Amino acid sequence: KNILLSATPAAKKTNGQRLLEDDDLSYLSSYSLKYQGCNSIAQWSGGDDGGAKVVTKNVARLRLCPSDYCSEDVDDGCSDGYGDYVIDLG
Repeated sequence: KNILLSATPAAKKTNGQRLLEDDDLSYLSSYSLKYQGCNSIAQWSGGDDGGAKVVTKNVARLRLCPSDYCSEDVDDGCSDGYGDYVIDLG
């Protein structure tokens, strides 16, 4: 299902992460959030003893689509002007 939001791009990239510069999220009102599914991702992680180990992260995939172009009938929601996001479920 699509969730209606609003906002204005106000983010900067720091250490591979996007951080909001201010609290103005009004631009999100013209976007819809499309849930795309959950996944488990295996990745390498340095162990406490200096050895590498494989850890599994559970994540949710979401797509932020312009509401004017978002369709509930299309699995991906939209095909242009979107942003894909992955959220660590801990």
